Amino acid sequence: MGTDHWDDGQLDFIPETLAAGVASPFVIRLSDFAAVFQVRSPVIRVASFTGALRAILREQMDEQWEIASPAKEESFEEWRKTVDKIIRLSVRLTPPSSGEGGSETNQLIIDMHLDSASLELKSESGIETNGSIAQQILDHVDRGHVQASATGVRENGEVSVETVWDSQLHGESPITTIAVDQKTGEATFDSLFEEVETMELGETF
Repeated sequence: MGTDHWDDGQLDFIPETLAAGVASPFVIRLSDFAAVFQVRSPVIRVASFTGALRAILREQMDEQWEIASPAKEESFEEWRKTVDKIIRLSVRLTPPSSGEGGSETNQLIIDMHLDSASLELKSESGIETNGSIAQQILDHVDRGHVQASATGVRENGEVSVETVWDSQLHGESPITTIAVDQKTGEATFDSLFEEVETMELGETF
């Protein structure tokens, strides 16, 4: 795997080859810290990349950095109304606090003595989110008790555009198509620079 390693002596990124692993090229606009990066589904998605970047910033700078969506803050239900279907839903459940009600999802965690549980739901035809168990999970998401990310599709004529909603970002992260190197499949830095320069930040939390 090819990646770039920061060299303190040369004050520049140096190409490096690693035996295993997956990396994602990214660009950060220093004037306002807007960032773009390459998604590598299923290994690197929006939630996994932002989580890793948040952890790196907190560790290296010893500060509680947060990452927000470039779009306005919106709930899952508000976002759900803007997409034609949801094709993927990832949920991480943790033990309920003493004040939470006895929902089926909470009871699952309690009965099985789990520290956490991860659900990875997929359906190319669209996930039904109006059922009772789905609504229980999403209610916990809205109250901030459960972490979740969802990939939705907006149909625009013959073109399908994916968008990702993430509970930790409190909103959606649009996914756009840019030029990649035909040999490596890597997004070119020229394309990433062009993308970040055109980005307009909305109302973040």
